[in-house]
Amino acid sequence: MVWTALAWLVGTCTLLLQSALPSRWSVVAVCAAALVVSALSRRWAVLGFACGFALAWQQCAVRLEQRLDPALEGASLSLAGHVASVPQTVGDGLRFRLATDPRPGVPPLIELTWYAPEWRPQAAERLELEVRLRRPRGFANPGGTAYEARLLREGLGATGYVRSALRLGRGPRDVARFPVLVARDATAVAIRDALGERPAAGIVAGLSVRRNGASSRAAAPAT
Repeated sequence: MVWTALAWLVGTCTLLLQSALPSRWSVVAVCAAALVVSALSRRWAVLGFACGFALAWQQCAVRLEQRLDPALEGASLSLAGHVASVPQTVGDGLRFRLATDPRPGVPPLIELTWYAPEWRPQAAERLELEVRLRRPRGFANPGGTAYEARLLREGLGATGYVRSALRLGRGPRDVARFPVLVARDATAVAIRDALGERPAAGIVAGLSVRRNGASSRAAAPAT
């Protein structure tokens, strides 16, 4: 079992070290070769290598396929969906993730920034938005965070900004879909209300709900 687990890890790492995602037929060839080697040598742990390689390939392929259709990049799009994160203050705006309703070419999860927001969205709330999106891209600086890799790991198929927003409400089904997220959002709001305009209010609220990039500046008031 230990050797199988190690072979699985080696297979996963081998796929991740590739400069480009191999073709489907390359994966089939690797699995077939592993099957032949394991049968001839009777070392079934070799199959762990094939499983790790194939499953890592499948996960990467799905994430890449879920990126924004290039034809929609920069276009003004009308989308609907659920707020899928605790909105965080970024400068004079808010940043949050949206789990979009199914639409061809649009990723199931996107990250949006709303500059000069009119109100603060709630976690799990349904919104109808007019947005502009772009495919994940960014610099990979040595010793720093690879922005595009982070988006890929977190399943974000596009980033963009909000041009206009309409609230569609948050019902019991919405809360039931994201119960932990709703609780985290309520905790962050309660901490901000308790601390008021203190400089560290945003940082404390962000750390309390494990939210990255929290700012001490207050968000625009809800209406």
